[in-house]
Amino acid sequence: MIPLHYEQDKDREEAYLKEIKKGRDKAYLKDIDDKCIRYLGLPFDTVVLLPPDGLMNIQKEYGRKSEKERETIRKEFRSIGKTENQYMEHILYGTMPSAARKIIFDTAKVKTCPYCNRNFIQMVEAKGAEEGEQEEKYKSFFELDHFLDKDTYPMFSVSLYNLIPVCPSCNRVKSTQKFEYYPYDSANGSDDLRFHYVIMGEDFLKDESLIKIELEKRSPEMTRSIDGLYLEKLYEGHKDLVQEIAGKVRFFGDDYLKSVCSQFPDLFRDVEEAYRILYGNYYEAADFPKRPLSKFTRDIYEDSVEGGAIR
Repeated sequence: MIPLHYEQDKDREEAYLKEIKKGRDKAYLKDIDDKCIRYLGLPFDTVVLLPPDGLMNIQKEYGRKSEKERETIRKEFRSIGKTENQYMEHILYGTMPSAARKIIFDTAKVKTCPYCNRNFIQMVEAKGAEEGEQEEKYKSFFELDHFLDKDTYPMFSVSLYNLIPVCPSCNRVKSTQKFEYYPYDSANGSDDLRFHYVIMGEDFLKDESLIKIELEKRSPEMTRSIDGLYLEKLYEGHKDLVQEIAGKVRFFGDDYLKSVCSQFPDLFRDVEEAYRILYGNYYEAADFPKRPLSKFTRDIYEDSVEGGAIR
């Protein structure tokens, strides 16, 4: 899992709020606002823009209420608008403008799914948008996961930092599962999850069945979230990449990157750039969101430099 870093941007947040409320029924918005104040102690605008720690604090307070109280609150928020509409979920979220989705995407600052780091996610300008041929300005190639699911927490249906842009596979597998590993939690680190491989035979570079991929999960929260997405089983499908990385390290040696930097200073600015050219991915944790399998590639490379684990 790739951590997301929160940086407050008031202009972006205000633009998001404006998009969410644009053209909406003022009476329904007033009803939502009244319920937010009554049950959460905050106006709707504040609920939409709650920073990550604020969102988690409100969620914890909500969790301290009795199940009967929580069910009453859920029904209150889900009954806004016509009964069949569930205004917050089906209108505010369900017909969210593409410009609002772009703000969510830009806020997360990722090009790959932050849950699995296996698939690209992207947003592009829609065809004909410049000529004004259509209302939607952008096309999104990702889905939005409600970290706090909208069935249990309808009041956070459009809260900016509750919406995580992820690949369709992860979104559908996660569904309404409760995750404890919140991508925007500032306590998260890139090494909360670490990939390793075990060699079970000397011919592992020719026979991938002699490779076992293991995920070192450094917290119970990470373990439960990883298991919920089947990531350990999914990454078993990347043994060929382990062979490729381990083979390169064995062939070139662990000092190769330094040597090419010194020999060709005009081609490589530093060791990280030489690594990216040779191994086809990024080395620094800050760059992991830019390309699929970047975290996996870096961890397997470091395992290979250390010789790998042999059983």
